[in-house]
Amino acid sequence: MALCATRPPYRKAEAFELGDRPIPQAWIGEDLVLCRTGTDIWELVTLSEVGEFGLVYTYKSGEVEGQPIFVPWTSVSWMRPPVRGDLEASEGE
Repeated sequence: MALCATRPPYRKAEAFELGDRPIPQAWIGEDLVLCRTGTDIWELVTLSEVGEFGLVYTYKSGEVEGQPIFVPWTSVSWMRPPVRGDLEASEGE
């Protein structure tokens, strides 16, 4: 008699939600603090789109202000809404 390991039942991960939309989709159109993989430097961006393969954002200032930038999920370390200190630090740059 062969013994087979059984897989635990599949459970869909619960998404964090803001209102009726899951995060990060709820943040589309909002300013966010984004940190890319491999760096401790964060950027103030506006989230434009969220998809299966990554996200699209635009910079709030600088040479490429307003130009859409695609970033695959593997390049995103973390993102969150900004707090007062973040906004003050970005204005000082």
